[in-house]
Amino acid sequence: MLVGERKIYGSAQIAWYGTFVQSGTFLVNMDFDIMNRALTPPALKFAGKPAWSVKERVTSLAQEVGRELDTDEVMERFAANFARILGIELAPGALMPEERELAAELLAVKYGTDEWNFGTRHAYGVTVSAKAKGGVVFLSVDMEDGAIRQARIQGDFLVSDRGALERLEQALTGCRPKEAQSVVQAAELLPDLRETLVRLLAEVDQEEATRLIKTDKGG
Repeated sequence: MLVGERKIYGSAQIAWYGTFVQSGTFLVNMDFDIMNRALTPPALKFAGKPAWSVKERVTSLAQEVGRELDTDEVMERFAANFARILGIELAPGALMPEERELAAELLAVKYGTDEWNFGTRHAYGVTVSAKAKGGVVFLSVDMEDGAIRQARIQGDFLVSDRGALERLEQALTGCRPKEAQSVVQAAELLPDLRETLVRLLAEVDQEEATRLIKTDKGG
């Protein structure tokens, strides 16, 4: 959702069997200077957009109305209008015990880890990226004797099964880039993500070929 050319609301949606999952963020009060220093997305994120920084790309409700807003009031109005448009009645409620347990588990094993918040500590030999319909995709690999020794797939895209990506990363181990493309094509991923990974593997193959030529000339 845009105000002029600046984003005020961002959302993502993914099909999940016979249903879908929708998530989104609505900016109310925001310190844009701190946000601009904290967030450093890759240039691909702004491809095709009339902005080259987070500060130029987004806005907030407070900035648009010219004053700081009470977040609780905004939430109440948002919920009331949401219910009116859909013709439903919303009833406030607390999290169920199983939801609290799941939240605590995810905090411990995922969202509270350094890897999730600061990125993997492993330094990969080759990293390539491309912008797909679902978001920016990064493919990082270590090569050994022309084959993939270790692979990591990351990005701001959504997948219904993170395990599918982890299985694919494991399946790529020992494959040469061209062989890996066939492995990706058989993976249980959305077509757009598969096609993007195939293109990235072709880049890895080209970079590896260039490196080998330089090594031979140096010898």
